[in-house]
Amino acid sequence: MTKDSTKKDEKSKTKRKPKFILIGILLLYTYLAFTITTTPTDLMQYTENQVSFMLSENGGTAQANSITALSGLYSVNLDIIVSGQTQNIDAFITPDGSLMILGDSYDIDKSLVSGEEYEIPRAEIPLGDRELTLGNPNAPVTFVEFSDVECPFCERFYNDGLAGIKKLVEQGKVYFVYKHFPIQGHNEAIPGALAIECAADQGKWVEMHDLIFENQDSLGASQYKSWAVQIGIDATEFNNCFNSEKYLSKINADYQLGQSIGVTGTPKSFANGISISGAQPFTSFENIILSEIEAGNA
Repeated sequence: MTKDSTKKDEKSKTKRKPKFILIGILLLYTYLAFTITTTPTDLMQYTENQVSFMLSENGGTAQANSITALSGLYSVNLDIIVSGQTQNIDAFITPDGSLMILGDSYDIDKSLVSGEEYEIPRAEIPLGDRELTLGNPNAPVTFVEFSDVECPFCERFYNDGLAGIKKLVEQGKVYFVYKHFPIQGHNEAIPGALAIECAADQGKWVEMHDLIFENQDSLGASQYKSWAVQIGIDATEFNNCFNSEKYLSKINADYQLGQSIGVTGTPKSFANGISISGAQPFTSFENIILSEIEAGNA
């Protein structure tokens, strides 16, 4: 073998070395990813970091408060902070950190014998004579949302989750019910709710609701009254209703009902009583609704 060929072999080995180093780093990273989340404390920190990363695009962050061992899972309680507003949720994560779910979980009774079905917990939500609704009350799914007009997470739900719900309403598959859950510290939560209720007196609650969530950064009494004129309702009637706080007791009743069924923050929704927490995209809870539609049509 010539000296030249020996030099070429040495060069080729030199060129290949970085590749093997990179592979080694990737393998080490993969190993660490599966071994770093071995203790509850590690899992809690890992969950906080992952959720913070998901929120970072919108300037948000997450803070883990506690971790609880469940049956084959861990539940991490988190405060989600976006635009100065805080929402409390639970994240469910596997012991190896390979799967994480944000939202609600349901306890499964392992004592159930084979062949028996587990019944998903459902909230009982009584509806009154005067509700803010869309669609056919005989639709297979009744979807109830508890909302706050000043909540940034409710705005996010309006732009995605509710948009998907409205399509099913148009198809006659969902009956939508909107309820108020004004959060303490949100100065426009009750006035905005009053504006929606007063617009409902003239058959325009949806129009007022949509304008509020599309202009959440400019809420106020003068704006509600201006929007009332914009959507074509009688200004005097609206102003009298709004100024007298005609529907304050109804708003308070919605809030108390929400508290009685476990609502602690907004948005909080129920599909035939099945709980859906937070500003989840429609795709994350669509299967729940579709399975309820299928069951209702069976």
